[in-house]
Amino acid sequence: MCMCPVPSKPEDPVYLSSTESTVTLSWEQSGTVDNYIVAYNNTVTSSVNFTSDSNVSMLVTVSDLPTPGAYYCISVTAVSGHLHSDSVVLCNFTGKLFQLF
Repeated sequence: MCMCPVPSKPEDPVYLSSTESTVTLSWEQSGTVDNYIVAYNNTVTSSVNFTSDSNVSMLVTVSDLPTPGAYYCISVTAVSGHLHSDSVVLCNFTGKLFQLF
């Protein structure tokens, strides 16, 4: 039986950019993490494998989002063993909806 500590949730999440069908975000993680679960609107899109014992910046692009220009909430959860952290959630529109011409 693993006596693994519950991982801390991803820290300082930032919404970096988007296209019509992608969203790019970053965050920092403190502690040992096996992987991250990335989901949008409660649909798991990927699992990012990673192991570190220090503060590390992560960068992930969620792609193939089904509706261009839609409002998406992306959640990131740290996983260590069978334990999950609290999730952090970032919400924003995809595309260049507010670009001035």
